[in-house]
Amino acid sequence: IICDTIGVLGGDAGSGGVSFSNHLDEIRIGTTWADVTGNTGTPATITFNNLTQSYNGAARTVTATTAPGGLSVAITYAGGAAPVSPGTYTVTGKVCDATYAGTATGTLTVNKATPTISVLPTASALTYGAALSASTLSGGTASVPGSFAFTSPATIPNAGTNGQPVTFTPTDSVNYS
Repeated sequence: IICDTIGVLGGDAGSGGVSFSNHLDEIRIGTTWADVTGNTGTPATITFNNLTQSYNGAARTVTATTAPGGLSVAITYAGGAAPVSPGTYTVTGKVCDATYAGTATGTLTVNKATPTISVLPTASALTYGAALSASTLSGGTASVPGSFAFTSPATIPNAGTNGQPVTFTPTDSVNYS
């Protein structure tokens, strides 16, 4: 959202040009707003929502509410598009209204997603006295590609059938934990 741009100098504002707001007191250069004479509108407050989210492969956007309510807000993310990948990103909001003015800055945190395990793997048989590392895990289903391993492979289990903890490691460790 560009807040009621009325003129453009030096090209499209989105590609690094310059534009002026409806108050004629602010200039936008690229994606950055700068007050020229001070903000002259009645003060408004911006509150960001959804500042903590999890990765899901899609752009992670925040919403904003205003006081007074119902005002339009232009939101930018670290000066660019809404982020997709896990990390922290500066979020800036600017009220777009002829009567009200306000800005806010927040931090959007996109956390790694946690894979879900729908089927646990099975272990091959062990000879009594052997460590879990001598067994092979097979099967197992998770929501993303990865591998299963015994959490404590040096454990020597008691005789008989017993459950042992396993750990799933996603192949994509950048976006999944």
